[in-house]
Amino acid sequence: MKKIIFTILLFIIPLSIHAETSLFSIHSQCLNNSDVSVYINNKKVYGFEEEYYLSLSLIFYVVDDTGRQYYVFQDNPEGNACDGADLRIFERINNKFTYMDTIGWCGPGYPEISFNNNTKEITVKGQAVSRYPEGVIIPLLYVYKNGKVTTIKGYD
Repeated sequence: MKKIIFTILLFIIPLSIHAETSLFSIHSQCLNNSDVSVYINNKKVYGFEEEYYLSLSLIFYVVDDTGRQYYVFQDNPEGNACDGADLRIFERINNKFTYMDTIGWCGPGYPEISFNNNTKEITVKGQAVSRYPEGVIIPLLYVYKNGKVTTIKGYD
């Protein structure tokens, strides 16, 4: 019986250590009400200037067939009139996070995000309400590929 328990522990401990090290922590910090820094695993991975304090939430994650990981974080500024704000795209290769691009987002609806493993594209669909002419719904499409975001407004 002791051999069985030892064998089970021999396999469980390395698995639990691997699972724990594959997790990460994220936080943002705002200094002087304008300098925002994003930290992942307590390392600064991105910084930008903003007029308001914000936190980030992970809203999309996928791993492609090569093992590359894609993350989409959404800004959550205090007092925001939108359902969330900008979407910030990061990639994780060899356990290192790299900021890639930002999608300027502020819409009445939440983004619909999908991933195509064959083309390695993240597609973000949504809609915005125009001010002129007032109240017209404008469909939006953003495509992230090769580290860059392309915007297609008014797709059908």
